[in-house]
Amino acid sequence: MLIVVTGPDTYRAISRAKDLENAFRQKHDPSGLNIERLPDGAEGVEALLSGAGTASLFSPKRFLRVTGLLSSCPKSKEKALLKLLSTATDDLIVVDYEEDAVPDKLLKSYKETPKFTYNPYPLLSGLEYRTHLTKIAHGFGLTDEAMIKKLADMTEGDFWLARSELTKLAAGGTSQDWVIDTEISIYDRADAFLRQDVSRYRELLDLETSLPMMTMQQALSFLRVRDQDLSGIPPFVASKMKRIKSQAVELVWESAFSSVVMQRSGFADPDEALALLI
Repeated sequence: MLIVVTGPDTYRAISRAKDLENAFRQKHDPSGLNIERLPDGAEGVEALLSGAGTASLFSPKRFLRVTGLLSSCPKSKEKALLKLLSTATDDLIVVDYEEDAVPDKLLKSYKETPKFTYNPYPLLSGLEYRTHLTKIAHGFGLTDEAMIKKLADMTEGDFWLARSELTKLAAGGTSQDWVIDTEISIYDRADAFLRQDVSRYRELLDLETSLPMMTMQQALSFLRVRDQDLSGIPPFVASKMKRIKSQAVELVWESAFSSVVMQRSGFADPDEALALLI
């Protein structure tokens, strides 16, 4: 049995892998002797093929966790890995965590193995995020809805940060030090151009020379999130980009790029370069 869990919400994906391990421990192996964490990537493939998947003498079932089994499997090992997974009995459970979504082309062969399961965890935002965060908070014994809402607004899609703050609260900390920055940042100004807000040109009055570069970077992040290329993009950034509605992001990127080039090449002063932003 192969179970694949994947992000871009790495917190929920990894939590799912842990939950599966805990469920196996409680039901089949309280001692944990037949639960094994294989090396990541290609080394994990080799470990699985070289004997980690054989039946145990002491327990009818084995549980193996690995990271990047599918995405890092060498082409020369794919056939052997598929054969192992196809012939293994229900006594072997392999849980593979993949940080990035696994392409359908790669998944196709593995989907044909017995009892294959694929669990993708997209980023959450808004009410969905707060609802899930509320469940996590209740697990810490924290039920103050106003506090949870404040934490949800502050962390916006970043469960790792939210959980860290919940841990502090559960240990006797306070939320009084939480500050939600309401000041307009350079990121907010760049996002205004992404959204094509009618008020965006007011931002040019401050002569923020870094605005073209930041707008270009934000536009690139938007395009990557739109195209499901989330590697290296923080969860809260991806979540924000998914909420932004932009119909002219390519033009925004081009104008920002032109502004940066003109300013750095000396063909335009800051005022003239900023005027290129659309």
